[in-house]
Amino acid sequence: MDSGRNIADVAQRLDAAVVALGSGLSTASQDQAAFPNSGGEAQVDSDEGAEDLKARSIELEAINRDLENFIGTISHDLRSPLRSVVGTSQILIEDYGALLPDEALDLLRRQVDAGKRMSSLIDDLVHYTRLGQGLLERFEFDLTVMAKDVSYELSERSWSHSLDFKIEPGMRLEGYPSLVRVVLHALLENSVKFAAALRDASIEVGSMMGPRERIFFVRDNGPGFPQDAAGQIFEPFVRLCDAHVTGNGIGLANARKAVVRHGGRIWAEAQPGSGATFFFTLG
Repeated sequence: MDSGRNIADVAQRLDAAVVALGSGLSTASQDQAAFPNSGGEAQVDSDEGAEDLKARSIELEAINRDLENFIGTISHDLRSPLRSVVGTSQILIEDYGALLPDEALDLLRRQVDAGKRMSSLIDDLVHYTRLGQGLLERFEFDLTVMAKDVSYELSERSWSHSLDFKIEPGMRLEGYPSLVRVVLHALLENSVKFAAALRDASIEVGSMMGPRERIFFVRDNGPGFPQDAAGQIFEPFVRLCDAHVTGNGIGLANARKAVVRHGGRIWAEAQPGSGATFFFTLG
C-alpha cells in the first residue's frame, strides 16, 4: 500500500507539472500576441518566460523518469514473487489437496484470492500512472453514443436483475475521447456497483448549462454517502463502501486524472439514502 501511495504522489506531481507547463505556454503565447513589436523590454520578458518554461520542462522530465521507475518496480519486481506465491499455492491445492485438512485448504485458497486481488491492484496502479501520458488528439464527438456503449458493457455483467439507464440524447462535446471514456466508465461503474442491489435501480447520464460552461453528470438512486466525504473519494485507494462492493478505490481517481488532463473539474453531491450525483466539466 505504501508503494501505491508513493506512485499516486508522483503521478499527482506529474499532473501539476503538466498543468503548470501548459499554463506557461499559454501565457507566453498571449504575451507574444499582445506585444508583437514592443522592443527590448518585451524581449527581456520573453527571455525570462523561455527560461521559466525550460525549467518546467526539465522538472517534468525528471518527474516522468521517477514515474517510469515506479512503474518498472510495480510491473516487474512485484509481479515475479506474487506469481510464485499464487502458483505454488495453486499447485498445493491441485496436487496435494486430498492430503490436506480443510482448514489448510481454506488458507491456501485465501492466499490465492489475496494474490489475485494484489495483481489486480498492480494493474490498476500501472493504468493510473500511465493514464493521459503522451500526445492525444482532441476533437468533437457524441457523448450519448459513448455513454450507451459503456452502459451496455456494464449491463452485460452478471446482475440479479436489469438496470435502468436513462441517457440524454444529442450530447456532443469536444475532448479526448479515450480519456472521456475513462471518466464515463468509472462513474457509471461506480453507480452500478452501489445501485445494482436495488430492484428499481436507476442511473442517469445528462448535462446542464452552468454559469460559464456545460456540466455533465451521472446520477444514481443508490445508498449515497455523507457529503463531507465527497472530497475524499477521488483520492487513490479511498473507498467509502462496505466489503461487499468490489474495487480497489482507483476508478474515481482515474476519472479525476482524466478530467484534470482536459483542464476541467469533477465533484460529487450525495446524502445517505438519497443516491449520489457526480458532475464534471472538460475545460
